[in-house]
Amino acid sequence: MAGQEKPRRAIAPFVRHMLLCDDVRPVTGNQRKVTVYGLTSVLKVGQSGFPARFGFTVYLQLTAGRGAGNGRIVVVDAEDGSLCYEGQDHPMTFSDDPLLLYAAKIRIPSCELPRAGLYWVEFWYEGMFVARRPLLVR
Repeated sequence: MAGQEKPRRAIAPFVRHMLLCDDVRPVTGNQRKVTVYGLTSVLKVGQSGFPARFGFTVYLQLTAGRGAGNGRIVVVDAEDGSLCYEGQDHPMTFSDDPLLLYAAKIRIPSCELPRAGLYWVEFWYEGMFVARRPLLVR
């Protein structure tokens, strides 16, 4: 119809960085920089054994997304593909400039992992798989 804009379809972003860590905080006086605390790719289970519960943060730097949509973090057992954690939707709105960075800090408050092994921490956008990072649990 004349004079009405079509709604922009969300286009999945490109993941520049996807870090698993304890926390991320902006650098005082420079909002373009962050400090990453407790960067990890391996979690060690203590005396309590399995199943084990862990909390951690996923820090994403994204580019090339368009429009608005929802991102989500999912944790999957690499051995059998079973779902260990499915996070809530996180609204994301990207600018028209595909080169601008969009940063997201997503907290995983508690993820139950049934056994030692390899897990995939995955980022999904609007129901589409975008990226994954390995998480080794010992």
